[in-house]
Amino acid sequence: MDERLVTVVWFAVIAAMPIVCLFVMSRPHWSQRRAQQTALRAGPPLGSDALRTRVANAVRARATVNMWAALLAIVAYGAVAVVAPAAANASTAWLLLLVLVCGVFAVTGVVYQTRHPLFTPPTHAVRVAHVRRVRTAHYLGRTLTALPRVLLALAAVGTAVVVPLAHPTNRPLIILVVCFTAALIVSSWTLWMEHHVLAAPQAAGDALELAWDDLFRANTVNTLRMAAAMASSLPVGALLMTAISSGASAPTTTAFTFVGIPFVQLVYLAGADRVRPPLRPTLTGGLA
Repeated sequence: MDERLVTVVWFAVIAAMPIVCLFVMSRPHWSQRRAQQTALRAGPPLGSDALRTRVANAVRARATVNMWAALLAIVAYGAVAVVAPAAANASTAWLLLLVLVCGVFAVTGVVYQTRHPLFTPPTHAVRVAHVRRVRTAHYLGRTLTALPRVLLALAAVGTAVVVPLAHPTNRPLIILVVCFTAALIVSSWTLWMEHHVLAAPQAAGDALELAWDDLFRANTVNTLRMAAAMASSLPVGALLMTAISSGASAPTTTAFTFVGIPFVQLVYLAGADRVRPPLRPTLTGGLA
C-alpha cells in the first residue's frame, strides 16, 4: 500500500475521535450530566436552575471549542505528514500530535477564559471577590505548580553538564539543545498567559458563582502548567536519549525524548476539576 495513503488513513482515524466527541456533545442532556459530574468531583453545588444552565452551557461551549481546535490541529499535522513523511514516524508522531493538541487546548482555554466570562452580573449589582490575591498554588497546589520548574531546572543542569563534553555535531546533543530551547520558550509563554488569566477580573454575584469561576479558572491554569511541564519534560527525555544513544537505534533513542509526556498528562488530568481547600471557604459564606 502507498505510504501516503497509509498516512491519510491513519490521520483520518485519529480525526474521527474529535468528530465523535462533537456528535456526543451535541446531545441535549450531555452538558447537564457533565456539569453534574463536575459538581460532584469538584465540590461546589450547582444551586439554582439558572446556575445549573449557565455552568452546563459553559461546559458545552468550551468542550466544543476544544474539539474543533483539536480537529483542525490533527488535519494540519496530517497535511504536513503527507508532504513530509518523516513527520509521520510511528515512534514519535502520536506524541508530537499529543503535544500539539495540548498546546491548542491551552490557547483556546486562555482565550475563552479571558474573553467569555462565566458570569456577567448587571453593572450596578453587588459583586464578591477574594480579599487577597489568588495565585497558581491556590488553584493547583504546590506540587502541580512546581513541577514544570523542577523539570526545567533538571534539564538546565543536565544540558549545562552534557553540552561541553559532547561533540558539536552529535545528533542527540542537537536534539537536546533544540528541546531545551523549546522548553524555555514554552515555559515563558505559559507563564505570561497564566499571568494574563490570573489578572483578569472575576465577575461573580455571590460566593457560589465565585467558586465556579475559580473552578474554570483553575482548569485553564492547569492546562497551561501541563503544557509547560510537557515541554520541560522533553529535554529531560533528551538527556536520557543522550545517555543511551551509543547502544540503540536512532528511532528508539528519539522516542525516549517523549517518554515523560504521558506521565505528565496523567498527573495534571488527575488534578483537574478541583476546588482546592484554600478556596473552599467561599462556599460557606466567607471569602478566601
